[in-house]
Amino acid sequence: MQNSSLYKYRVIYAGSTSSVIYIVCSVPQGSVLGPLLFIIYVADLVDIAGRHGVTLHSFADDTQLYLHCHREDTTAAAAQWTDCVVDVSRWMTANRLSLNTDKTELLWTGSPQPVPVPGPGSSSAAGRRHCRSSRPGPAARGHASLLI
Repeated sequence: MQNSSLYKYRVIYAGSTSSVIYIVCSVPQGSVLGPLLFIIYVADLVDIAGRHGVTLHSFADDTQLYLHCHREDTTAAAAQWTDCVVDVSRWMTANRLSLNTDKTELLWTGSPQPVPVPGPGSSSAAGRRHCRSSRPGPAARGHASLLI
């Protein structure tokens, strides 16, 4: 059987050689089109975040999701947040990407008044490893950022 792929891959280690894998879809590293094609590839994430009222910011392959809320709306915001993260994770799985939970953290900030911080076991933390609170200036509202 002949494969039409121009690229093939195999591993040689300690005198052993793996079988050949043909690469049927890829963008060569260092390609001029690589960054543009990646942006097109992940463009759906903006729509997913928008459906949940969450703001998205990306730089290269790092993505941050932002959600602002008032102190009295933290429970609803946490549920909104969780729904968004679940949809992002599903999209990533369907598009052959993975959400690296070791590099994902939730940062919850608020005003000098006490702000409820979702605990690591709560659904609003979405199973993330890090959850911490900081207290910016007095005019700040509740703010959550998910760093993916």
